[in-house]
Amino acid sequence: MSKLKPCPFCGGKAEHYTIGHQDGYPSIRCAGKFCSFTLSGTTFESVEKKWNTRHADNKLTTITKQRDGLLNGIECLVYKLQRAQLDEYEHSAIDCIKELLSTIKEQKDAE
Repeated sequence: MSKLKPCPFCGGKAEHYTIGHQDGYPSIRCAGKFCSFTLSGTTFESVEKKWNTRHADNKLTTITKQRDGLLNGIECLVYKLQRAQLDEYEHSAIDCIKELLSTIKEQKDAE
């Protein structure tokens, strides 16, 4: 079996499985928490080919680069704000931004 690309909808990990009994339909599904995308076919080879086909790879690459640029910009902003003299409320806002940034990075690393 070939290596599977991430889910085309949520970016989650893909996994092989068979629908029905042992001789059921070869399928691939997303193992993501909030995604239930499944693709089935007559052979695993045909299903893998369909699963790994992306018509918007260039667009996805552009979006990924934009996301990475935004992450870098947010990190720079947090760094500058931490060096500024701010009150307690403003430091609380920085903590929220850092937590959000951390969550986004974890999701990115999981890809």
